[in-house]
Amino acid sequence: MKTDNHSSAMLRDRASAIAEFHRLHGPGLSFGDRLSDKVAAWGGSWSFIVGFSIVLLAWTGHHPLSRLEGEGGGVGQYNQGVFLSSAKGTWVQLAISILLQFHVALFLAARRSAWVRDTVVPLLCFGGVYVAGLMPFPTTFYNMRYFLPLFPLVALVLVRGAATFASGARKALLAAHVAIACVLVLVFDWVPAYRAAEPAIPELTVDWIGVPLSLLDNLRMKLHLEQAGVLENINGHVPPGAVLYMVDVVYYGDAQHGVFERDGLIRPDIRTRYVSSRSFQPEEKPFYVYGFRGRPRGLESLGSVTDLGRSLFRVEG
Repeated sequence: MKTDNHSSAMLRDRASAIAEFHRLHGPGLSFGDRLSDKVAAWGGSWSFIVGFSIVLLAWTGHHPLSRLEGEGGGVGQYNQGVFLSSAKGTWVQLAISILLQFHVALFLAARRSAWVRDTVVPLLCFGGVYVAGLMPFPTTFYNMRYFLPLFPLVALVLVRGAATFASGARKALLAAHVAIACVLVLVFDWVPAYRAAEPAIPELTVDWIGVPLSLLDNLRMKLHLEQAGVLENINGHVPPGAVLYMVDVVYYGDAQHGVFERDGLIRPDIRTRYVSSRSFQPEEKPFYVYGFRGRPRGLESLGSVTDLGRSLFRVEG
């Protein structure tokens, strides 16, 4: 405890000494001298030390609440794609995210009064740097959630613009925004509403990284329904006591292993085994196979194969 207090006192004394030096000798220092002193003061502060430690732990995968490595969001993928394609995907997804979040409220930004120093500076200093940092990342185009930190900055612009609208027009726009927002929430969170709206929802599927993915991927209702269909198919075709091999279920490593079983979404009388297609050596006959990535290779060499739909197969000797 004494050591911590001593360290804190040293940092405060250092910052005070630098400030006092600038007060006395600032006019005679060059721009480079003043800049280096400010960098030194900031780099020795507790805010920098704590922030850098958090980033370092996240980068190496040791932070308990965050990590910067892994499938779909790891720093190992950074700058691994074609830059122009990654940058295009970033701006396309940014536009889609803002449009879905604010829609009719964006008319509030049409007034010149919305674009003042207090709204533009945060957009440029944080938003601009943030988006520029995402541009080399090849998977930004389908990760709508990456743009959540920008929404408050966009909202500042809209609030400033709303202040100059006539009361009636402002209320009408805000009411329309609330109504559309409620409809979007229902559509993407309530199955009956999604089923009704599904024919009108665009696929927006692109193949920018060699895998077909939707620009609306983060609106997960479609994926939830597809997975529910897979589980229903398994429970409907696999008999009690049978062995079901879950082949190449590698979403974030083994994160998905056992999830469906623990939640009761796969019947408890089905014996599931998670395996890799590279070392798949079943001993039982007959057995069932679910392929996370579609039909596993080499099934025919194991016996007679019956396709049961939704990547589920029965193999008999």
